Amino acid sequence: MEVTERRALGGLAAIVAYFTWQVQNTFRAFFSPDDIMNLHQYLLVPWSDLLRACLEFWSPVYRPFGGLVYRSLHAAFGFTAFPFHAFLWLILVGIIVAVYGIASIATKSRAYGLLAAFLASFHPKFADLYFSFGTIYDSLSSLLVLLVVWNFLASDHPRYWLLLAVLAAFGSKEVAVAIPGVLVMHALIV
Repeated sequence: MEVTERRALGGLAAIVAYFTWQVQNTFRAFFSPDDIMNLHQYLLVPWSDLLRACLEFWSPVYRPFGGLVYRSLHAAFGFTAFPFHAFLWLILVGIIVAVYGIASIATKSRAYGLLAAFLASFHPKFADLYFSFGTIYDSLSSLLVLLVVWNFLASDHPRYWLLLAVLAAFGSKEVAVAIPGVLVMHALIV
């Protein structure tokens, strides 16, 4: 039995609602000690150096894309934790949606896509991922890697924005080195 597009969207919305319900306390959390340390570190780096470091993955600036997020949120909202946690929630929801997209294409089944999205949505052992904004590097990089893979699977002609996503992923966490390997494996299998 194949799931229709409308039912798949409803299922995906239910999974996001379930995830939100599970992590609702994160919106009331304050900054962790790592968050304070990271924010302080990026406040010392001039905007121009931070922006340039996002394009130069060999830069000595520590995970510059994550730093750009820290600085931007701080510039917009000051020292208020809620917007930081809301942004992290958006990134995690993006990961859930990307997992659904990849699994749906890879299995040619929306039902399996929903199952994969549900399995990727929440686990109590990942509490630090949900409560600490310091995990933004992992979350950003994971989302960007998943978007690259999703775009690659969904299109015969991958878009040019993939290059920017790869650079951004390299600027946030080392997991981005998986991108070339995943794309080569896909080319060999298909």
